[in-house]
Amino acid sequence: MRRCLDKDPKRRLHDIADARIEIDDVQAGPQPDGRVAQGSVGSRLRLAWASALAFLALIAAAIGVWALRPVPTAPEVRLEINTPPTTSSSLAISPDGLKIVFVVTSAGQSQLWLRSLDSSLARPLAGTERASSPFWSPDSRFIGFFAGTRLKRTGIDGGSQQTLASDVPAPLGGAWNSEGTILFAKSPGGPIFRISAAGGEPAAATRIEAPQQRGHLSPQFLPDGRHFLFFVTGSPEARGVYVGQLEGLNAKRLFDADAPAVYAATGHVLFIRGGELLAQALDPDRLEISGDPLPIAELATVGTAVSASAAGPIAYRTSAEDSGQRQLVWVDRSGRETDKVMYLDTSNVGPAVSRDGRRVAVYRWTNGNMDIWTYDTRSHAWDRITFDPGDDIWPLWSRDGTSIMFGSVRKTNNVEKANVVDLYRTFVNGPPGSEELLLSTPHEKFPIDWSADGRFLLYDSLDPKRGFDIWALPLEGDRKEPFPVLQTDFDEGLAQFSPDGTWIAYQSDRTGRLEIYVRPFRGPGVDGVRVSIDGGSQVRWNPNGKELFYIAMDDRLMAVPIRFVSNGKAVEPGTPFGLFTTTVGSTVGLNYRQRYVVSPDGQSFVMHSVMGKTDTSPITVILNWKPNR
Repeated sequence: MRRCLDKDPKRRLHDIADARIEIDDVQAGPQPDGRVAQGSVGSRLRLAWASALAFLALIAAAIGVWALRPVPTAPEVRLEINTPPTTSSSLAISPDGLKIVFVVTSAGQSQLWLRSLDSSLARPLAGTERASSPFWSPDSRFIGFFAGTRLKRTGIDGGSQQTLASDVPAPLGGAWNSEGTILFAKSPGGPIFRISAAGGEPAAATRIEAPQQRGHLSPQFLPDGRHFLFFVTGSPEARGVYVGQLEGLNAKRLFDADAPAVYAATGHVLFIRGGELLAQALDPDRLEISGDPLPIAELATVGTAVSASAAGPIAYRTSAEDSGQRQLVWVDRSGRETDKVMYLDTSNVGPAVSRDGRRVAVYRWTNGNMDIWTYDTRSHAWDRITFDPGDDIWPLWSRDGTSIMFGSVRKTNNVEKANVVDLYRTFVNGPPGSEELLLSTPHEKFPIDWSADGRFLLYDSLDPKRGFDIWALPLEGDRKEPFPVLQTDFDEGLAQFSPDGTWIAYQSDRTGRLEIYVRPFRGPGVDGVRVSIDGGSQVRWNPNGKELFYIAMDDRLMAVPIRFVSNGKAVEPGTPFGLFTTTVGSTVGLNYRQRYVVSPDGQSFVMHSVMGKTDTSPITVILNWKPNR
C-alpha cells in the first residue's frame, strides 16, 4: 500500500500486476531453494485485499464525516450607507451584489451616484443629470435610467451612453434581462412596455383590464428572464402584485400589496404591506406563492424603494416626500402663513385657483380613482366635479369660473391608447357626465394654461422623437385645429400666458438644466429671452403683467421684474430676487403642473406644501438574510 501511494512516480507501482507479485513474495516468505512457497498464497492474498478495502473504507468514512459536518452559516448583517442629501429614494443594487446606484439631488439637479460595497466612497456618474429610477443590466456593467422624458443606458465606467426611447412622460421603473430586453413603465395610466437594450420601437408587454385596473408599473424580471413581476393600481380587488410573461399580454395576480415587489435570491417576493417590508415564498415554476409572509423590516412606507440582488444582498430606502402629508397653505410675499387646509387623498401636483380667488380645484384620489374636486375658501366645503371611472387630472379654471378644463385618461381596452391623456371641459354646476371632449390624439397631452380671453388653451405635448413641446388649441371660431407654439429637440413646458395673452413664459432644458424664458405667443422663429440665472422651474405671471415668479433650484420662490419695450415688442427682465423658501417638495425631475398659484392681487400665494421631513433616510443593506423556516 505504501508503494501504491508513493508520490514519487519512480518509486510508485505502475499497475495491479506489480502489486500482486510483491504481495505473493511477502506472503510466501523466503525458501531454501529460492522459490516462493505456494500453499498459502491464496489465503494471504485475500487477507491483503481485505486489508486494502478496509483501509479505503476508512478513508471514505472520514471523507463522509467531513462532508456532513455542520457548516457555519454567515450571520445576518444590516448596515446603513449615508449619502449626500437627496429627496429621492431611487436606488438599485447590482446583480452581483457588489455595487449600489442611487439618485442624489444637489442644487435642484438630480444625478446618479455609484457606491461599491467594498469602498467607503461614492462617485457621481457623468452624463446622468436629471436621472431617476435606475436599474442594472444582468452583467452588472450597465445601468438603465430615466432622464426627463427619455429612457437611457450608460456604462458604469463612463461613456457608451445611449437614448433608447424619448416618449416617457412619467417613468415608473424598468428591468433588464440576459437576452437584451428592457421592460419599463411610461406613465401611471399605461401598461408595461418592452424595448431592445440596443434601442428600437417600444411595444406593449401587458394589457390593462379596464375599468378595474388603472395602470401597470415597476417591472422586475424573474430568474428565467421570460416572466416578470409588476404592480397594478386600480380598484381594491384588482390592485396588487402580478406576474406577466414576454410571450403574451396575459398576467396573473399573486397578492395584494401597498407598493411594487422585487424578487430575492432566496426565492421570495419582497413587498410592502401595512408599514412592513415582507417576504413571501414564490414557486418560479408554478408561479404561485406559498406559506405566510415573513417580516424583514418595520416602518417601511409606501414610498420605500426596495432592491434585491441575484447574489443575495437586499437594499431599501425610505422616501422623504411620501412620508409627509400635504396641505394647501395660503402665504403672503414674505412666506407668512395666513390660512391652510390639509387633505390626504390628493396627488402632489399643484392646485388651480379661480380668478376671484375663492375656489381651489385639485384632483383627489378616492376609492381607487382620480377625480376633480373644488374647495370653497369661504364655506370650507369640498365638491366633487367629475365622476367618470377614468382618471381626471390637471384642472384649469375659465375666467368666469363657470367651467373647468382638465386632462383625462378614460379607460379603454386599446393597449396603445390606454395611457393617453385627452383634453376635456366640464361646467361646474352642470349635471354629472356632461364633459365635452375637446382634443384626442395619439400623443400625451397635459393642459397647462387657459388664456384670459378664453380663446386658447396651452398644453404640453409629448413627441416620441423630441420630448415635450408647447402647443395651443383654439377654443373659438370655425377652425379649432391645434398648432405648435414651440418645437425643439429639448423639453419645453409649463407655459403661462401673460395677462394680455401676447406673451408666454415657460421652462426649457436647452442649457442642460431647467431655466425660465419669455417669448411672444405667436411668432415663429423667435428665440426666448432667458429670465432665470441659476436654474428655475414652475413659472407664473403676476396678474399685473409686470412680474414673474418661479421656483429656484434651492426651492426658493423667486420674483423677477418684467419690462416691455419697443412698443411692447421686446422684453427686458430684471434681476431675480428671493421671496421665501417654499415647502412644495422636490422641484427636481418632471412636474406637469406648478405646485403653487398666485392670488389675483399678486400679493399672496397658495402653496401645495409638504408636511414632515424633506430628506431621505440612509440606504439600509441586508446581507445574508435567510427566511425563518
